[in-house]
Amino acid sequence: MRAPKVLSIQAAQEITTDLGRFSLYAGEGKGKSAAALGVVLRSIGLGVARRTDHRVALVRFLKGPDRPYDEDSAIGAIRSFYPHLIDTVRYGRSEFFGPEATIPLDYQEAQRGWQVATGMILSGLYHVVVLDELSPVINLGLLPVEAVIPVLQSRPSHVEIIVTGRNPHPALVEMAELFSIHTPRSAAHPIPGVHFTTGSGKGKSTSSLGQALKCVGRALDGTDGRKIKIIQFLKGGNFGSYSEDAAMAALREISPDLIEHERYGRSVIVFKRVPTDVDPNQGRQEVDYAFARSGFWSALEAIGSGEFQLVVMDEIFPTLDLDLIPDGAQRLWQALQQKRADVQVHLTGRCWEANPASQDLLESCETHTFIEGRKHYYTCNPDSRRVGIDC
Repeated sequence: MRAPKVLSIQAAQEITTDLGRFSLYAGEGKGKSAAALGVVLRSIGLGVARRTDHRVALVRFLKGPDRPYDEDSAIGAIRSFYPHLIDTVRYGRSEFFGPEATIPLDYQEAQRGWQVATGMILSGLYHVVVLDELSPVINLGLLPVEAVIPVLQSRPSHVEIIVTGRNPHPALVEMAELFSIHTPRSAAHPIPGVHFTTGSGKGKSTSSLGQALKCVGRALDGTDGRKIKIIQFLKGGNFGSYSEDAAMAALREISPDLIEHERYGRSVIVFKRVPTDVDPNQGRQEVDYAFARSGFWSALEAIGSGEFQLVVMDEIFPTLDLDLIPDGAQRLWQALQQKRADVQVHLTGRCWEANPASQDLLESCETHTFIEGRKHYYTCNPDSRRVGIDC
């Protein structure tokens, strides 16, 4: 008789030996660029943890240098401490425009940006290259997809590519190994500053990390000096098990009192009903309830204090689905109603929308992005052991 399987939580830092994936974040919903920024942060974390040149290139199209972005100060601060780990460039006009309003400069900027991106991709110097808003550049006719595909196909095997933007070209969709659609959902009774990222697709946790990076930038440039708190549920294990652990430590080196990062849980997947071939100890244990209560108490205290510009409750929805917190959805909804309007709260995880206890909470968000997973690495190649940063 075979011993039951132990399904553990393995982070990218532990199992990634060769990356090379092509991920596509698309759709009308928010969080695509934020998810890409989360990948940037995780990639930097890998470089810090390994003390190697695990470099990331962030190429942003349609985001001209004249327009400030919240994350700029954070990225600049990281580069001052770890200049060997990240390079970033921006191309295009600062204002939004449609296909009827293109001018020669737009074509020139798109070509110039792609020329630089091509060099970064083919050089092999970078483990991750983010091509932010590349899809709209192609949709606007500023760059032919026929120029893009050969470069992506010719990249060195270790180079991971992230492309963001609405309505990706079918050729990119066909080529992608991870394809997530971000769809906006509305709420009946929104509370200012409450943001949900749910669904089965990849990018929920990285989106919250990207939002945290934006808030770090706001603090560093003086826009909002309050702290950021990131609480991760159902993500246990020793420090360093997750690539963002080292990234958070690096940010604390830059500004020691700016970020609080807490993780609660065991280093295995916890089930409400354990599959027959899985270790029964992966059913809910008393320690799981204790972890969940501790993280939940810490989050409610942070939300109510007003000391934080952002509180992330990563994987809170599956925690509630496991019934690890008595009356958790109702208590969280009450806390959100009472918070200051300028306190942002970002909740992530696969959502249990059919549960009657969740309905008030689900109607409380100002923005809700549902991420649908159209493609996944293991669906494309089930025998592959390689995974991307957003794993």
